[in-house]
Amino acid sequence: MRKKSIYFMIGIGVIVLGFAGCTKEGPAGRDGLNSLIKTSEESAGSNCAKGGLKVQTGLDINNNNILDESEIKTTDYLCIKSQDPAVYSAIISQSGTNAPEATIVKNDIGLSITWIRTAQGKFKGTIGTSLDLGKTIILCNNIQVVCRLSSPNEIILENTCGVNAWCDGFNNLSVEIKVYE
Repeated sequence: MRKKSIYFMIGIGVIVLGFAGCTKEGPAGRDGLNSLIKTSEESAGSNCAKGGLKVQTGLDINNNNILDESEIKTTDYLCIKSQDPAVYSAIISQSGTNAPEATIVKNDIGLSITWIRTAQGKFKGTIGTSLDLGKTIILCNNIQVVCRLSSPNEIILENTCGVNAWCDGFNNLSVEIKVYE
């Protein structure tokens, strides 16, 4: 144990002596240029659909503390995004061994969904456009019908009628898909 303590103390001494030699200052360098940021309101248009903020950056080459047009190196936009999601809303019904049928109520997203029956009480909707699952939620109004997005292009509906039992036939199932920006 004593041997380890001696090695530890020698190691600390070497580190301290190493840093002690690093105290000399070099010659002063010349002053650098100031970085400037200029912000302005961005109207709704091609850069920001709903408007936002224009952010320009660059170096103050002429030292006048103003970011002149010739000094701008980057321009970025912080755009206002809608607080309201885009929505697909439909009323779905299914009977017998038929595929579910949807009556679309609202479709801001522009989705097309093709429904098939995959097994008793189990249905798949193939979505024509991929959804960003990190920005999408799906809601259903029926506690017997489980609905979920299984992939960016697929919705699964399962109509339960007991423990580990699935049944065909349901009416007026509300399904709503919301996509947030």
